[in-house]
Amino acid sequence: QAQLRPDYLTLAQAPNSAADLNGWMARYALFPGEPIEKVQLAPPGSSYLSAILGKGMRAVSVSVAADSASGGFVAPDDHVDVVLTRSSDGGHDAQTILSDVRVLAINAQLGSQAPPAGSGDAKPNVFTGQAIATLELDPTQGNVITEAALVGKLSLVLRPTGDAVSADVARERAVNAAIRLTSPFWASGGAPTAPAPPVPH
Repeated sequence: QAQLRPDYLTLAQAPNSAADLNGWMARYALFPGEPIEKVQLAPPGSSYLSAILGKGMRAVSVSVAADSASGGFVAPDDHVDVVLTRSSDGGHDAQTILSDVRVLAINAQLGSQAPPAGSGDAKPNVFTGQAIATLELDPTQGNVITEAALVGKLSLVLRPTGDAVSADVARERAVNAAIRLTSPFWASGGAPTAPAPPVPH
């Protein structure tokens, strides 16, 4: 009892919760014995994708190829870095524009769809060819990736489980990426040129 928090749904605090919450959706995986908070649930009528979005976040979809998404092994709920590759005067330039962003969906695959235990099907979910990756981004990150998709090729780099970047660092990197994408220096793909000499009269 001493460990109970006010936001936990309990029979003492909400005796009619089983009936009142009938039809609500779980926004995250819920495990046996885990306390349930109302913030983990979405009301009836919500789409699944909007229900699993974090507060203040947006779902942004981009087209990626399997060969630029860790061989197609990127799956929903993975975390990735987004790399922009574009042509420049010196060849190609690659920059990490977003760090540690959550993958919400690959094509129509949403959430964890691992085969049930004992099914005998241990094959991982892998996509081939082109796919639509839907990412959970804040508004600044959404602007960055939308702009980046117009100027080059996007790749998803899979991050290890538990290797998280702080929200402040991720936000700072997104702001820096937005500056680079709109800078004449980066837009030209090379070093800034010296001003032309004055024309003699």
